[in-house]
Amino acid sequence: MAFTFNAFAQHLDKHQWSDRLILVVSPTSNDPMALEQLQELQNKKDGLTERKIFIYHIFDNGYRFNFSTESRTPPAQLEVEDRFKVMLVGLDGSEKFSADAPQKADVFFDLIDAMPMRQAELKNNEEE
Repeated sequence: MAFTFNAFAQHLDKHQWSDRLILVVSPTSNDPMALEQLQELQNKKDGLTERKIFIYHIFDNGYRFNFSTESRTPPAQLEVEDRFKVMLVGLDGSEKFSADAPQKADVFFDLIDAMPMRQAELKNNEEE
């Protein structure tokens, strides 16, 4: 990944097999591209919830979770590059997509909806 987050990765492990993640990584908490990406995602909260997606904004000295305005101190020092990056992490904990520019929420939704585990979720929901 584009940033070093050894101990922070352990923090993210709690989501494995239950949640998908979008990691918005930026050099500062007020990076314009990060703010644009977060606004785009915040406008699509229903789609995020439906797909079990949680958002982490990770920056030079902390992180925010699911659009919170409260910055949290990471469990270990983060080393973030001096550029924006957004990543989709699947249920299995692996990186499924990354980009160096903000993306429309539908880019993430389309990728997820095409994944076999999501197809199984949709099929199970139809059968209930």
